[in-house]
Amino acid sequence: MQISNTLLVIIDPTVNEHPALAQATVLAKKLKLELELFICDDNQPFTPSHVLIDPEILKKYFESELTKHEEYLEKLALPLQEQGLQVSWDVARDIPLYEGIVHKAESSRPFMVIKDTHYHHKLTRVVLQNTDWSLIRTCPVPLMLVRPGNLWRTPVVISSIDPIDVRNDGVKLDEAILQLGRKLSSLTGGSLHVFHDCGDLEAISMALAPYGGTYSEVFSAEEQAKIREEHKRAVYEVTDKFDIERGQITVEAKDIRKSLAEFAEKINADLVVMGSVSKSRLEQVFIGGTTERVLDELNCDVLVLKPDSFQP
Repeated sequence: MQISNTLLVIIDPTVNEHPALAQATVLAKKLKLELELFICDDNQPFTPSHVLIDPEILKKYFESELTKHEEYLEKLALPLQEQGLQVSWDVARDIPLYEGIVHKAESSRPFMVIKDTHYHHKLTRVVLQNTDWSLIRTCPVPLMLVRPGNLWRTPVVISSIDPIDVRNDGVKLDEAILQLGRKLSSLTGGSLHVFHDCGDLEAISMALAPYGGTYSEVFSAEEQAKIREEHKRAVYEVTDKFDIERGQITVEAKDIRKSLAEFAEKINADLVVMGSVSKSRLEQVFIGGTTERVLDELNCDVLVLKPDSFQP
């Protein structure tokens, strides 16, 4: 897919604050990108009995709603254009919402899709909704989920990689994660950290021991140290391609479902860049979809990339 020089910003017309637009505006200025504002109307205002309504009346109603959305986007775009930004906008009607966003991304081929995510004040953490999860799985271009109250200009960025996966798409995905993390941090005056967790080897071994197989033996302390060193070498091999200093790299041997969030909190990270699939064989066997589980714990913005093999 040939990518354009545009940030596609998803606007929710039912709210007054738009964290994704605020963050996209900062990025557009620093990365010299254009903005396209997009509203997908998935509203279903009538009961099933509306099938008895004259189709022409329904058509006029929905056209009127789209016109209102266009006027709203124009209002949002005007002050940004006055700041010298190139801003366009578009509206569509599609159900469910995530499919409308994916259809738009496929047609406009943006550099990135940027969308608000939801915030649960009682838990003081991000709560991803069905639309977010569906976009993580189906959006064909990089997807940034932005939480409220986290506008950053010189971000602390984490590129979370898994270089043990020997498949070609896994290698390329790690390189894309590092490349994009470095680009965002360098062009915004931020800092880049690289994170990898090789897994809680003792817990994995104990869980699988009763069932036999390759990972059924309890790892000795010596074996665990050997595996950690193997992971470090793999991490250094890919990070050396980008001249990333060792001091910027952290390799853990815990449970990535918790360790990445703990590391992000420790360094006060603004953004985590990661892949949308669980790549390593240990993860596939032991915890399944790593991205979904990790996102439940993170309390910063997240940028999700797909491997080259992804098919929408």
